[in-house]
Amino acid sequence: MALLLCELAVRWFDVGPRLGQIVAANYKFSENPILRYEFRPGRTHLKVRINADGMRDRDYPVAKPPNTYRIACIGDSICAGFTLAQENTFSTRLEAMLNTHYTDAGQRFEVLNFGVTGYNITQAVENLRVKASKYQPDLVLYLYCINDPEDYSYEFSIVDARRSRAERTYFDRLSRGQRWFGAHSRLYALMRYQLEADTATGQKRPAVEKDPQFLRLRKNTHSEYYTAIHTSPVGQSRLRDGFTKLSSLAKEADIPAYVVLTPLLRDLDNYPLRNIQELVGAEAKQHSISSIDLLPTFELLASSIDEPLTGDDLHPSATATSMAAVAVLEVLLKQEEELQGYSGIEAIAEGELPEFRWAQLLQGAKDRPTGKIAQ
Repeated sequence: MALLLCELAVRWFDVGPRLGQIVAANYKFSENPILRYEFRPGRTHLKVRINADGMRDRDYPVAKPPNTYRIACIGDSICAGFTLAQENTFSTRLEAMLNTHYTDAGQRFEVLNFGVTGYNITQAVENLRVKASKYQPDLVLYLYCINDPEDYSYEFSIVDARRSRAERTYFDRLSRGQRWFGAHSRLYALMRYQLEADTATGQKRPAVEKDPQFLRLRKNTHSEYYTAIHTSPVGQSRLRDGFTKLSSLAKEADIPAYVVLTPLLRDLDNYPLRNIQELVGAEAKQHSISSIDLLPTFELLASSIDEPLTGDDLHPSATATSMAAVAVLEVLLKQEEELQGYSGIEAIAEGELPEFRWAQLLQGAKDRPTGKIAQ
């Protein structure tokens, strides 16, 4: 009974090291010096399934099938769906809505997920060039995260140096089913972590740095951090160069590209990074790239629900991802002629998909701010 109570306590109070669940075996070094690393093809681990081409998605033929409209989603962990089950990723939800309610039965939609955890703007756009472009997308959605001008990648440091032995075995016991007791008891995993962390082999390796953004989030100094990486000369240059290349690739392929601005889903009552959202939107506009700001949508819908919007300090929950998919689809229906045959969010509001609640709320808010910044 005492052990059972302790087990409940460590779960309830979330005791133990808050390790990002970055599984090094899901990644490999890339031959592309800009990408540096990428998903390992064919890997399956708990919620994550990587296809044969290194995408967190099902397999697709490279040649686009007839009567198929393809949307390529690029970005980092928000696009990849970190903390989410496969069926709850942005690309999966958007594809489900398109294929369920499109009025032309002969038209199919494929929304491909090219997001890779930890990628910055330079890597995301390079991934569009070297991987996504060969699938002949008809439209590109860049799911922009508030840390995308950053150069540091915790995921790359993990691939480069791996975790300490104590941290690695702690995570293994929490997430792998090879040993039932280790995988199901957080109390046992915590005890082993404390014992191993005190040994020389269990210490953190100096080569693995702590992720600066998560340290700032926990110290509540994140606003200054994200502002700095967007206003520093290096960050501004990286943002400008990324949008320049994205615009060039879109024009070369003659396809529209949208930057989807995903806010940090905290402090929405008085969002401190609104000026950064506007800064990124303005930069996109200078490069003739349309942008969709999701902040107005989240501000509107967050007050109407009791469900969490985040899966951890940074990443959207399944609920928030579902909201984002509805908001993005609404803008695309108004802007893209190829989607005019779609029956609209009215059909979603009356349907059975999880997004029906957000569609209903958006329909009811006639005077809400538009999510579209510029075209």
